[in-house]
Amino acid sequence: MPRYSEDNCGIYPVHLIDAGSMNHKVVSFLFRFNDVLDVDKLHVSLAQLLEHGDWRKLGGRLQRTSDGKLELRVPQRFTDKEPAVAFAKQDFSAVSIKDHHLGKHLPEAGAVAYSRSIAGDTDFRSFAIPHGFPSEMKDFIASQAPQIALLTTSFNDATLVSLVWPHTLFDGSGFSHLLQAWSLKLAGRDHEIPAVLGAKEDVLGALDNEVSPTTDNFDGPRRLRGLDIIFFVVVLLWHRLFYPPRDTRMIFLPRVAVDQIKLEAKKDSGDTFITEGDSILAWAVSLITSAEPKAHPMTVLQLANGRGRLQCLAKSGGVYLQNIAAFMQVVDFSAAVIRRGQDDAVRQNPPGTAVNYLHLIVKGHLKATDNVYIFGKDAGDNYWLMATVSDKAWTGSIGGGNTFPGVSRPLGIVKLGPDLYSGTDAYSGYLAKGNFTGFSLLHESGTGGAPKYGVVSQMPVVGKIDDPLVQNTNDTRAEADFTEVGYYRAKLGSGTTVELAATTKAGILQYTFPKTDKPLNIWVDVSHVLSSYRGQGLGQHYLGGNITVSNEPDKSGFLYYTGSGKYDNGWNRAAPWTVYFCGHFDAPATYKVFRAPDGKNNKREDTNQAPRTGALFTFNQTSVVSRVGVSFISTQQACDSVAREIPRGTALRDVQAQTRQVWNNEVFSKVTTTETNTTKLNQLYSALYFMHLLPQNKTGENPLWKSDEPYYDDIFTFWDIYRCTTSLLHILQPTYHEELLRSMIDIWRNVGWVSDARSSFSNGAVQGGSNSDNVFADAYVKGVRGKVNWDDAFASMVKNAEKVPPNNNDSRDPTGSTREGRSALPDWLKYGFITPKFSRSVSRAVEYSVNDFSLATVAAGLGKDTEFDRYFNRSHNWRNHWNSNMTALGFTGFVGPRNTSGFISQDPLSCGGCYWRDYYYQALPWEYSFNAHHDLAKLISLCDGDETFVKRLEKTFEPGVFSGNGAFGHTLFNPGNEPSFTTPYLYNYVDRQDLAVERSRFIAKSYYHPTRDGLPGNSDAGAMESWLLWNMIGLYPMTGQTTFFIGSPWFSDLTIALGGGKTLKVTTKGGSEENYQVQSLKVNGREWNKSWLTWYDIFAQGGTLDFVLGPKAAKWVTGERPPSPGSMSAKEAKAFLKKQVGKLKRSKYADYKRDSYYSDTY
Repeated sequence: MPRYSEDNCGIYPVHLIDAGSMNHKVVSFLFRFNDVLDVDKLHVSLAQLLEHGDWRKLGGRLQRTSDGKLELRVPQRFTDKEPAVAFAKQDFSAVSIKDHHLGKHLPEAGAVAYSRSIAGDTDFRSFAIPHGFPSEMKDFIASQAPQIALLTTSFNDATLVSLVWPHTLFDGSGFSHLLQAWSLKLAGRDHEIPAVLGAKEDVLGALDNEVSPTTDNFDGPRRLRGLDIIFFVVVLLWHRLFYPPRDTRMIFLPRVAVDQIKLEAKKDSGDTFITEGDSILAWAVSLITSAEPKAHPMTVLQLANGRGRLQCLAKSGGVYLQNIAAFMQVVDFSAAVIRRGQDDAVRQNPPGTAVNYLHLIVKGHLKATDNVYIFGKDAGDNYWLMATVSDKAWTGSIGGGNTFPGVSRPLGIVKLGPDLYSGTDAYSGYLAKGNFTGFSLLHESGTGGAPKYGVVSQMPVVGKIDDPLVQNTNDTRAEADFTEVGYYRAKLGSGTTVELAATTKAGILQYTFPKTDKPLNIWVDVSHVLSSYRGQGLGQHYLGGNITVSNEPDKSGFLYYTGSGKYDNGWNRAAPWTVYFCGHFDAPATYKVFRAPDGKNNKREDTNQAPRTGALFTFNQTSVVSRVGVSFISTQQACDSVAREIPRGTALRDVQAQTRQVWNNEVFSKVTTTETNTTKLNQLYSALYFMHLLPQNKTGENPLWKSDEPYYDDIFTFWDIYRCTTSLLHILQPTYHEELLRSMIDIWRNVGWVSDARSSFSNGAVQGGSNSDNVFADAYVKGVRGKVNWDDAFASMVKNAEKVPPNNNDSRDPTGSTREGRSALPDWLKYGFITPKFSRSVSRAVEYSVNDFSLATVAAGLGKDTEFDRYFNRSHNWRNHWNSNMTALGFTGFVGPRNTSGFISQDPLSCGGCYWRDYYYQALPWEYSFNAHHDLAKLISLCDGDETFVKRLEKTFEPGVFSGNGAFGHTLFNPGNEPSFTTPYLYNYVDRQDLAVERSRFIAKSYYHPTRDGLPGNSDAGAMESWLLWNMIGLYPMTGQTTFFIGSPWFSDLTIALGGGKTLKVTTKGGSEENYQVQSLKVNGREWNKSWLTWYDIFAQGGTLDFVLGPKAAKWVTGERPPSPGSMSAKEAKAFLKKQVGKLKRSKYADYKRDSYYSDTY
């Protein structure tokens, strides 16, 4: 007799669900419990349940009948050899789940909404699926395995419980009933166990009699018919073919977020009856539509709509069925709790109840694009969703922002993206208009001056190419490029589609050529660089290179190439540098190497090229994938990188998913909110993305010297980023930040200078002062220690402050070095001011003063009293440029040019060209007169006191007072230039925090947008984005000091992870687009009456900020003013600074009375 015959088994039908694609899936639900559970007890109770009545069905074996249909055959009794459920367990009870390499990444309920990837490096299927469990329906039939598997994983403070089954066994409703029945069996409440759903009939049909329709007004879905169905299928197929699959993520929505979503939905729906599920669905759809490249009609398909399958509802018109499964609400394993894994003070759910769960597929992933699955609520009334929703990353790529729209990992070396030509400088490679010249692996983002990199390039070419060194290999753009985190796609005029993804040191390029009889080629041009057309002599030069093509050793007909290219120049006038490359193709090809006998002259700046070289690869198939690695050390290291990071056979989608996971883990998860406004969320996360592209972490790729220290490159520039970016990097990325400091010091050890900028292993270009000093001081005063050698750091600062660097003869500024140091030191040291003998004399005098105050700060902390006195006194030298006879718009006194005979006549509203050879660099005298931020009390006294200072600030933001700045209402304030960054917040110093909020909020809302032209100026390596992020947070840093000015947060809640388990939690009540004025504030639960706070108040150990906002200004600022340490006497300042840099857990400035900041002993 057969093992499972009709004679010795009970027969049950198999009911297939609506979603046909899921009928063949084997699925898993993985639950997390923050308790130690008796897993054997769980197993026994589940096995006993499957002996209970028709629950036996779930222990049956899949069989095919003679006519090919599926049915379940259940043995008369289950045995150890033929169990009802397969059981396996994993024991990690020696460690905490938070210390497990994978367990620590499991989603968990919290106070704020967030999303987390469940693919790539955090694929949790090792927790969810027992080894050897069938992965396909045919495997169940062949093996006669139990249909349900139970896998448990035990930690010393948590337990994971996973159930796995083929989706034909039951759907969400059936699973929910199983969990309920299992919990009752575990608790010994057998008499309450319900009958199994779908034992002999359809599962939803079993529910039919239990549902009572309502008569509330209902706006239901529209059934697709006729041509609508055809159109929908066409659109769906189009998206499947041409839109990349998104990262699969779990989304957590706490109750407060769900309530906010319901309120927003109610505004649009009026009196229409809406369930929570409807509201969340509408919110999810808004997320998807806001992320599309452009607005267009969208069809929303309710995949699992039970309404049409329940007869009592199909005709009622009164109820929209949603969320029929409530898995986490019915799970109660309290009877199996051995030990609680969390203290009652921190846990959010009763013992034995699940804190979260994941829905996983045993084989493969859910491939659908833009899908949201609402799985229901947990014990805390919070919602869990699974989604595949896109993030777009376009902000600021055009309109002067110069951001890089290609693919990169945070601070990664490889930035794989397009290079275009239109006769203008393509700083990041990208241009909105122009022809493609290649797709290269090295780029920068948000830079100016002149383009950099655009090397290690490939270019697809359709057609016969006899000599690519002579023939045109460029291509046009067929439609707008598409990008999202980790993925880039371009469609070329030739019909070729190019898709890109990248890791840290390698990239993957996927080509889909058109079907044609023409040759299909990829041109690898070693001489390819981004050119400059500005006439400043900054164009990059190709100095020589080589390329070698070889056969793959284990794959006949397949080729790979290696080589190197040598280049120089660019915005920082770099010395020659070399990049090595190693590229593979996954399709057979023929090839030809081309070498020009002579350099080819043209009208570009890179006319002094070495003879060009490259290789043309020709393919006989339309789909080709190439993997390319880079290194600055050797071709072998380049080959090792691509083999390690993108092994042969790796799919582009997998690289994309891994990259997205890195961004989520390292960047996006650092700032979370329950807010659902998609515009604000797009701005928040786009800004976080673009401030994490530069500098580039080239640790292990420094060809100039060997060191155990980190190496960071492509710093553009400290002049741009010291005000907002480095201070925010310290908060969000403390490890990277410390490594950057160590790298700066190691560069000084080996090169002799810490420059204001550095790129391609060369220092330069210095626009003003030695602003690396400010970065050091900011880190030191905020307690950064770790592995930073502060004696060496201070020595590098002293080198900048005392040693005149050799002139590198830059045509932009022939008066001194633009490579490193302070070239105007001869005047600074001799006179205490800077004469026009040196370019940018006034703006550099202001910056040198700030730099010297940074030295004084570190000297005070290191106990170097003599050095403190020297640099503190020098930090006042900006005052020597204060010309009380300069007047404009009714105000008197500005920083002005002077020589040894006295002041030189100067209009405060003019800076000439505002460029390298002028008195002022990139800002007006009016603007620079606000920039002695360490010495504000003195500045205010020079401006005739508080009232006049406020009026002067108000005039700065008044429209129509200036002939320039047309894009910003002809105001004196320029949001696109860094010297203006801090000005809106200076109101805080004179107790007008309300005006600081008014002006900064107007700037942020008027000149920043989540669009491709959404920045007010050049991104400057994320400087613009970090200014916006501080505005969103509701704070502003005074770099080099522990002071933060208080603004007004954008979000009802924002949580910032500070590292080491510490957080800053910011909340607001009463806020809206119109209501943003601060009414009151609590800091760490205490009422606050100051317009400022310190690092040690909220960042050193974490903290809370609780704002109440309203439509009008309130008189809540009544406390002491912010400190102005540069305005104190030397004795006071030294004591003050020593206290700041001491090992303090909280700031202790109370013993300095406000009047002491206005001491006359200057």
